[in-house]
Amino acid sequence: FPSPIHNIMASGVLSDSFKDNLLSSLDLSGLSADLASSRSLLDEKVTASISHLGSFSSEAIASLENVASERSVVEARIAASTKMGRVAALKRDEMAQVAASLEREKEELEGQLAHLPTAVETLHMAKQAERAEVEQENANVVDEEHKNERKLNALEQAVACYSARLGLKFEHTDAEELVLVFTLVDETNPKREFRAKVKVHPTTGQYELTGCEPDFDDDAKRRMVNELNTTEDFGAFVRSVRRIFKATV
Repeated sequence: FPSPIHNIMASGVLSDSFKDNLLSSLDLSGLSADLASSRSLLDEKVTASISHLGSFSSEAIASLENVASERSVVEARIAASTKMGRVAALKRDEMAQVAASLEREKEELEGQLAHLPTAVETLHMAKQAERAEVEQENANVVDEEHKNERKLNALEQAVACYSARLGLKFEHTDAEELVLVFTLVDETNPKREFRAKVKVHPTTGQYELTGCEPDFDDDAKRRMVNELNTTEDFGAFVRSVRRIFKATV
């Protein structure tokens, strides 16, 4: 590059003799060396600056990358937190529904508990009434058993009383019937047997005359059975049956 001095000389302002004297008095080689040295020093500074800028750029890029990475982590955490918040909100809703359901069940149970004493008292009274009814039925059964037992005792006493005197014996059938077997009725044939079947009804406990051999009048049968059930005098009944059989001979 031309120096300022060369520019002045080239401009034509100075005379040729003055130019020659000026150039001879200047150390052009020294100036060139100084210029070269300045240029070299400037190049070194430029290179160092460029290198420094390059190092700074690398560090800046690395820092930016770190910032981007940290930002990604933060965004991921924010997303996770948001998702967890939504899940927590859903769980809170579900828990609220469960709590409401439990509260309704609690109120229903409290209502049932409030009526429980009355229900228990009603049940207790019903149980007492049922027990009383069962006890009454048992008493009725026992009473019927006692009645039947008394009737059987009367039959046994009748056997003892009339067997020898009236030629009377007793037999039993599979139908739970007591058969009165009379002999000594027909004077022409003392061994001839006359039979009357008697049973006690299992429900009513009443005597029934279920058959006679030989048979006789139905009205007489009903009359004798009614009297027997009224008086429970089995001996009188046996005598009445014997008289009717004797009247048929």
